[in-house]
Amino acid sequence: MNGNILIVDDNPDNLKVLEAILIADGHEVRPAMCGETALKTVAVRLPELILLDAVMPGMDGFEVCRRLKADPATSGIPVLFISALSEQEDKLRAFESGGVDYITKPFSGQEVLARVRTHLRLAAALKQLRQTNQELSREVEARKSAEEELRLSEQKYMEMSITDSLTNLFNSRHFFRQLGYETERAKRNGTPLSLVLMDIDNFKNFNDTYGHPEGDSVLRVLSDVIIRNLRVSDTAYRYGGEEFTVLLPETEGNNAVVVADRLRKDFEDVTLSPDVESKVQMTVSVGVSRYIPDEQVSTFLKRVDGAMYMAKKAGKNRVIFGENDE
Repeated sequence: MNGNILIVDDNPDNLKVLEAILIADGHEVRPAMCGETALKTVAVRLPELILLDAVMPGMDGFEVCRRLKADPATSGIPVLFISALSEQEDKLRAFESGGVDYITKPFSGQEVLARVRTHLRLAAALKQLRQTNQELSREVEARKSAEEELRLSEQKYMEMSITDSLTNLFNSRHFFRQLGYETERAKRNGTPLSLVLMDIDNFKNFNDTYGHPEGDSVLRVLSDVIIRNLRVSDTAYRYGGEEFTVLLPETEGNNAVVVADRLRKDFEDVTLSPDVESKVQMTVSVGVSRYIPDEQVSTFLKRVDGAMYMAKKAGKNRVIFGENDE
């Protein structure tokens, strides 16, 4: 599906690269180098999708997105952030301002195209659903059966919007929503909540050696390992790139470490065959921590992220529990 796409980035090189990738895929592309220009461009003609840099001089991407979502005429345009910012706080700000997705620079052209196509399909489906709803409102006799069909369609597309298409796990957008819900529930009920964050070791080298299709296969293998090991109450997410998270409600930190180490060992035990001559074993570095009641969600995330990076620095292929700093 081809679309009319607005790219907003103050770096001309980034604009050229993204423009070339999207035009080659058949899309119509309009560039803007600042937030103010972007809003003026949108007012002249509505795009179907916006790729938006977070950090720009003057009006940053977060403010641009907030203004778009505050205007009924532009609130329905999907906004995908593409930014060099990789901290959890930045991703939280992006989703809170109204973004539907977040791609970290340096980006993969294939990943950009995959996400652009997905959100164009979702936007087109939503537009079609709205048009269908208007038509059905004029057909009073058929309203009940048509509304049920519409409800089921909306449910289907809602599931698509919170699912990572490659791994079939929940995506990062849904993760941030559920993390807020689970931390509030843990605080309200006085129950423990733990979080696991894992990153595939040496994944870039694997991709460079065997290619992105084989790299995608590794991501699917890890997602299968995670799914096999989870309870009904646990939820797993593709956090971004080669990072995965697992929310463990009503789970103390020591038990979460046991779960995390089981995931690590099961993934290490898988033998991959990226080509006829190679047998490869991949590993993950894992951070784990327990939510401390009344702390900021971003503090919780930062502690888990820090534990994962400590696992990387300590030699990879291990689990480290992030202690509370207090």
